[in-house]
Amino acid sequence: MTRDSIFVTHPHKICLVLVTVWAVLLQSALVLTEVLKEREAQIELKKMREASVCGENKETLAKLREAYEESLRIDREEKQRAREAKMKTVDFQKAQ
Repeated sequence: MTRDSIFVTHPHKICLVLVTVWAVLLQSALVLTEVLKEREAQIELKKMREASVCGENKETLAKLREAYEESLRIDREEKQRAREAKMKTVDFQKAQ
């Protein structure tokens, strides 16, 4: 008895095999679809995280730049006050 003759003598077995194969293929397709969707979600999350990090870096750099410029401004003001105080002292000494 060959393999083909089993299906001829027992046609319900071919249906059972086809249903089993179809179920396995369907399950594999569903798993593959779920895996692909999960991978797409991971890629999207990575892109969002990178965009967020870049945004945070830009915000951090902007804050650092503002702090640096503020410190420069304060230094200039202090130097200007020191010059003015020195000029007052010189003027006071000349007046005497």
